[in-house]
Amino acid sequence: MVNMFKKIILLVAIFVSMMTFITLVFAERIVEVDTTDVDEGIVKVLYENEDVDKAKFMIQKDSKKYYYNLKNTDKTEEFTLQMGDGEYTLVVYENISGTKYRRVYEDTINVQIKDNTSIYTKSVQNIKYDEDSEAVELAKKLTEDADTDEEKAKAIYKYIVKNIEYDRNKIKTIDSSYVPDIDETLEDGTGICYDYSSLYAAMLRSVDVKAKLVKGNSKLIDGYHAWNEVYLDGKWVIVDTTYDAYKEQHDRSYTFKKSASKYTTDKEY
Repeated sequence: MVNMFKKIILLVAIFVSMMTFITLVFAERIVEVDTTDVDEGIVKVLYENEDVDKAKFMIQKDSKKYYYNLKNTDKTEEFTLQMGDGEYTLVVYENISGTKYRRVYEDTINVQIKDNTSIYTKSVQNIKYDEDSEAVELAKKLTEDADTDEEKAKAIYKYIVKNIEYDRNKIKTIDSSYVPDIDETLEDGTGICYDYSSLYAAMLRSVDVKAKLVKGNSKLIDGYHAWNEVYLDGKWVIVDTTYDAYKEQHDRSYTFKKSASKYTTDKEY
């Protein structure tokens, strides 16, 4: 049973509690946190406030913290509880001014996940897909004759590596709030490493292949980087479509699987 203790640091609220579903309605603010699916490794958040430009959602377990920018719309966003079983702290912050934020929601929950690998088949904020997505339709087409997860993974990998070019200028035009749009990446035929890894993970997940989006550093790439891990034959395999697309476009050799010794993980989704 999820811990029902709710600590809300606000003075006035209309509080509605239905098991693991919390909605807070204020004069100009709605904060809705749905922990119904925490046993599947997912928490859902809706944040609306016309008077605030920016809001953040933090997920913490032990000393590890993940921060996300909330879109501040009438649509729910999904986030992964990918740090294993145990106690998680969930916090929603809204911007006051500049870099100052105030806490408007806090909850501590105990999480027991049914299958820690099945988390990586879900549609979440930075790996967003649905059945109407062009990328999903393409993934199904590319893998219609594939018999194994590895065949699916290689078919989608080959398409991305051969058809998506790295956009060197894009990184100069975006900020930390940027979240990839997989159909936009597919349509434009360009992207940065975050776009490559989000597109690959989403396309794989849409055809039931477990895939992570990973951020960190690689000895093969200068600067902060994003790549994927794909669950094949009972183990996680590193795949770097960004690096291999560069190799493809410069007529250089490359391999589907990368050595773990070349990569250092900071965050994984």
